[in-house]
Amino acid sequence: MAGDGRTAGRPVVYAGRWGDQAGVDGERAVVLADTDVDAGTLRGTLPRAPLLVILDALSFAYDSVAEDQWDVPLVVALPTGLDADALEAVLGAPVLERLTFFDRVATADAGLWERLRRRYRLAACQRVAVAADDPRGVVRAAGLPDGDGDPGLRSRKERHRVRHEALAGVVRRLLGPPGRRPPPSVLQVGTGGGRWACLVPDDLPWRGIDVDDADAEAARANHPDRRVDLLGDDLSIPSHRERFDLVVLADLLRANPPDRRRRLLQESWRVCRPAGGLVLCEDLVPPDGGPRGNAPALSAGDLVTALLGATNRRVTLEHAEALRYPGDDLHRGAVVALTRLGRRPDDAT
Repeated sequence: MAGDGRTAGRPVVYAGRWGDQAGVDGERAVVLADTDVDAGTLRGTLPRAPLLVILDALSFAYDSVAEDQWDVPLVVALPTGLDADALEAVLGAPVLERLTFFDRVATADAGLWERLRRRYRLAACQRVAVAADDPRGVVRAAGLPDGDGDPGLRSRKERHRVRHEALAGVVRRLLGPPGRRPPPSVLQVGTGGGRWACLVPDDLPWRGIDVDDADAEAARANHPDRRVDLLGDDLSIPSHRERFDLVVLADLLRANPPDRRRRLLQESWRVCRPAGGLVLCEDLVPPDGGPRGNAPALSAGDLVTALLGATNRRVTLEHAEALRYPGDDLHRGAVVALTRLGRRPDDAT
């Protein structure tokens, strides 16, 4: 099976003990039993698979999945009969700790889900509510057997993983050591439905804000314990100036024309404290490349010009990194971190 070209690009369903109860045939997806799963088989099926559905989470050979194969979007059905402590002990490191915003967990137990959601900082949308021991229901919820699932999901997960890894390291460094007092506060401008909330530990003040009402509402639903506001038509952030220790903008500026970019950066800078940080993650085009007019594009020069104008050059460059997404020949993404010059009002003299 590993060398069968017909398996390339099709969803993979690991049935395990559920055997033929998955309700999907071999024409629609690659269906694997427990005896089929080894490193060779997964090497031949996962690199181009748009989805991996694990129906029998206790018997899947996680060690056979290479590190670069975890970009495949996951739907994991939790086994019944185990409490949260047992599931964390058995499945924590192999799979639960690997879950991203674009992966899903299927379970009938709302209480169990809530415990795991908090423990692994998952979003509410990541739960697939199904009946207990219902492999067909899990497969249907994944978009099979009558379709191929979401064909663009893998690309979105790959790009998110690269961005998240780059952002997480910068955010951790700018937030300082754990236990800092007073705890640093973080503003996320552009919540993306809540996909960036897990950049910040749950015990730190995090607030989201978005220009899109649907994204703001999704972020509230996905993280009910977090505050998410909506930007007004004038893009004013409803907050006092110099309020936040860290302001993060991810994948937001490119989607706006230059005048709105300038306003978003000015407002983000206004609410950033002296000695605080501003972190941006954007996709860039070469100079004079990409669409113009009604379809905005953002080059490195555009970004630098906008930043210098919004900050009045009172900044220190802390970090700059080019990002390359899987399958790309060029580095298209960028993470930039700046520190605002000045002394925090609560700094010791």
